[in-house]
Amino acid sequence: MGGFAMMNNCGDVDGAIPGHPHLTLTARGMTFLAENGIIPNISERLIKDKSKANSFAKALTCVQGGWLIIECISRLCYKLPVTLLELNTAGHVLCAVAMYWFWGQSR
Repeated sequence: MGGFAMMNNCGDVDGAIPGHPHLTLTARGMTFLAENGIIPNISERLIKDKSKANSFAKALTCVQGGWLIIECISRLCYKLPVTLLELNTAGHVLCAVAMYWFWGQSR
């Protein structure tokens, strides 16, 4: 999504990839920048522009996930086996739906 990165002009820095010109900021690095007032001012519009999932994509994901969960429930009702992959995916679907719901509540 084009997160924050800093140019590595200092040569070898602890935790940097040798010869790589960019450093990715960690939580500790962001704390340092915030304490020293170096964080750039970024508008809310620019942050929302970086979001790649609009409401239609989220709704489509929820419909597909719901279909998977309905299939798993119907397989259990007919006493058919449910694979570990389906169970794992259903768990991810439930987490994604909860995440979308909480993000919707925070607006």
